[in-house]
Amino acid sequence: MSIVKDLIREFILTKNTYKHGSLTYLVRKGFAYLTYIPRTTYYQAARRDKRFKYQGKEYPYYYDLYNATWRNERAIEIPIVMDSVAFRVINNIGSLFESVSVIAKEGILEIGNVLPHYYNVRHDVLDLYERGQNIINEDATTFIPEKKYDLVVSISTLEHIGIDETPYNPGKIIWCLRNIQKNMLKPGGKLIATVPVGYNGCLDQLLTLETDLFSSVHCMWRKSHSSLDWIEVDWTPNLIKCAKVKDGYGATLIAILEMTNDDN
Repeated sequence: MSIVKDLIREFILTKNTYKHGSLTYLVRKGFAYLTYIPRTTYYQAARRDKRFKYQGKEYPYYYDLYNATWRNERAIEIPIVMDSVAFRVINNIGSLFESVSVIAKEGILEIGNVLPHYYNVRHDVLDLYERGQNIINEDATTFIPEKKYDLVVSISTLEHIGIDETPYNPGKIIWCLRNIQKNMLKPGGKLIATVPVGYNGCLDQLLTLETDLFSSVHCMWRKSHSSLDWIEVDWTPNLIKCAKVKDGYGATLIAILEMTNDDN
């Protein structure tokens, strides 16, 4: 998908508190992308063979011009989630100007419109703000689909729920997670969600509690916002103290959450 089309959709058609729908912001962001082109091209070439490990598997970093993924956690979130979403990638990962196609599994819902910006995927997307094909414009906290899903995925979206909305309601994330588990997942279905640690205090607190919400919590860490290398670390509540989130550069620590619907 073209950068121009994505910029127009994100900053003109999309109106919410963390995606600024103003022409000034759009123009400024457009100029920023011009500076990203050489750096994105460089990283795609220079780090072509670089890999990171997650749960015993090796993944290539994902470097794309849109949202300058080399600066933030998208570089690892996209490969991790796509491993669950797609059977195989047809074209090279991280192509700057070429659309990447996938053969996608069925029965998938994505919360937050992220993957369609990078791949030609066909699964359903639940996003309250963005408009587009296969996008359902409803609140994830109250959405009850006509059909339930085998897999629900979400990339750096759940942390915004209740925090970057009006009215401000940090506890809303708990209702959202319960709604996903009860009303969106089939029995035996799974949620895989990536979230930056250190952004949503209520979500961070959930990670520290002995809760039955998550079947597993895994973490990826980098030593600073300028670092391009991520490593897997064992989850411990003490990690929250060193987690940092910086606008434009994302997080230094992300959690990969898994939740299942164990109802028979």
